[in-house]
Amino acid sequence: MSESLYVSMEKQVGEAHKEVSHFSAKKDAMESLVERAEKVAEGLHSEAKLRVSEAKIRVLSEANKDNKSGEYQKHFELLTTVSQLPIDLFPYENVSMTAVRDEFNRSHFGMATVKNQLLQALNLKRRGVNQSQVMCLVGPPGTGKTTLALSLANAAGVPCRSIALGGVSDESVIRGLPSYYLGSKPGRVISELRKSSVGNPVFILDELDKLSNNNSGRGNPSAALLELLDPEQNRKFIDHYLDFPIDLSGSIWVCTANYLEQIPIELRDRIDIVSVEGYSAEEQEVILKDFLIPKYQNRWNVPYFIGQEDFHLFVKKNKSGVRKMEHDLQGVFKAFLLDVNFNTALDTGGRIPSDYVKKVLSDPALAFKDETTNSSRVPIGFH
Repeated sequence: MSESLYVSMEKQVGEAHKEVSHFSAKKDAMESLVERAEKVAEGLHSEAKLRVSEAKIRVLSEANKDNKSGEYQKHFELLTTVSQLPIDLFPYENVSMTAVRDEFNRSHFGMATVKNQLLQALNLKRRGVNQSQVMCLVGPPGTGKTTLALSLANAAGVPCRSIALGGVSDESVIRGLPSYYLGSKPGRVISELRKSSVGNPVFILDELDKLSNNNSGRGNPSAALLELLDPEQNRKFIDHYLDFPIDLSGSIWVCTANYLEQIPIELRDRIDIVSVEGYSAEEQEVILKDFLIPKYQNRWNVPYFIGQEDFHLFVKKNKSGVRKMEHDLQGVFKAFLLDVNFNTALDTGGRIPSDYVKKVLSDPALAFKDETTNSSRVPIGFH
């Protein structure tokens, strides 16, 4: 045998080994996917087992083919989705109500009634009650509705998923598209559940009052939300993509809205409306002093402070929430942190001068001037 022929044969053998190894790896990955999907389906509705079995047969029958059909791809993606659903449940029974209450008081000023109602909902879940009414926090922008729900989850150690409903006009956004449609996929609820480490996280449905009612002919999202928000129905929520019931009653559901009258009437009857009032001027000053200023001093390593006699400058520009006030505070800190690099006279021992605060809040572009060109420059954060 010539040396060139021997080299050629060795090369072919090597290629064959690579192909076998590649096929073996793909086979192992496929078997692992099917095994995980079957394990998840075991803990779900009996219809889930049927769907997974059907998909398994279709996928394995074409696994060795080079040109796979559209049916293969459809069932492969279904198996992938099911395999990514969480198996474990969060043990609400182990939650320390004292720890959650203390976290509420640390992170949010006032709002005793709202905090108490959130604690009541968590305590019911802790006692194994899965059919309590869904809460909707209704109040002006910036009053801390979403962050309150996040604090509830964080303090309890529960994973939290958020779904923005503003502008949603298509039912499939909530409930998904059937798998026989081109480009089908699960709705946002199942998509967020896939990202959670547990099957019963805290769900926040933001901007319930901003659902679109344009009658696009693509289904009413309110109808899908009715099933989610009704404690009697969310035990068997059906996403059209999965096409089998999912029990979501173990989750805590918190909705938020700015305007009660804009929430669809059919949803208002299914939720517990919790009013989140705005803050008074005095309360806003306390929030600025005890929460917001220390927050950015720590987060941004700011060695400066704002005198209490200047707090009214922030409050008078603000409404009942705190979002605008926080934005203004960020602007003052960012501008000052930049300006002291160019004008050391501003650094007067820690306190930001009152005139400087007034200047930034009245016109951010006048926060400082470039002495070399005598022209105003916009400080960082204002453009």
